[in-house]
Amino acid sequence: MEKINWRYLLQQSSLILILSYLLLFASTHNGLVNETVLIISACLFAVVGGYWLVVGFPRRHPLEWPLVAFIGVLVITTLTSIDPRRSLSELWLIGISILLFLAIGDFIRRGLPEDLVLKAVFIVGTMIMAFAWLEGIRWYVNWFRTTGVLLPGINYRLPLPNFFGVLLILLL
Repeated sequence: MEKINWRYLLQQSSLILILSYLLLFASTHNGLVNETVLIISACLFAVVGGYWLVVGFPRRHPLEWPLVAFIGVLVITTLTSIDPRRSLSELWLIGISILLFLAIGDFIRRGLPEDLVLKAVFIVGTMIMAFAWLEGIRWYVNWFRTTGVLLPGINYRLPLPNFFGVLLILLL
C-alpha cells in the first residue's frame, strides 16, 4: 500500500480552493462591491505579494511585452470608451486573470510541482467552462421552449463576456 502524501494533498486542495475563489468570486462584479469578498481578496493578494517580497519578485516572463501591450491597448480603449467607469471594472477583472496567469507561471518556475498546479488549473478551468456551457445550453433550451424555433435568429452572449472571453482564452 502506497503512503499518502498529505503535504501534496494539502497543497493541491489549497490551490484548488484559492483558484476557485479568485476565478469564481473575486474576479466577478460581485467581488468588486461585496465587502467580505474584498477583504478576503485583499488578504490573498497580500499573501501572494508577501511571498513575492520574501522570495523575490518574478523573473521575466516570455509573454511580458505582449501582455504589457495588451494591457496598454485595454487602458487606452477603456479611457476612450462610451462608459469608462464600466470599462474600468472590466479592465480590473481582466487584470486579475492576467496576474493569476503570471503568478502561476512564476510559482512553477520557483519549484511548485508542475503537475500540482496544472491539475488545479484544469479542475477549476473545467468548472468555469462547464458553467459557461451550461448557461449557454440553458439559454438555448429557454429559447427553443419560448419560440419553438430550432435555430435562434439572435446570438447567445455569455454573462460577463469580456471577462469570460479573456479567462477562457487564458485557460486554453
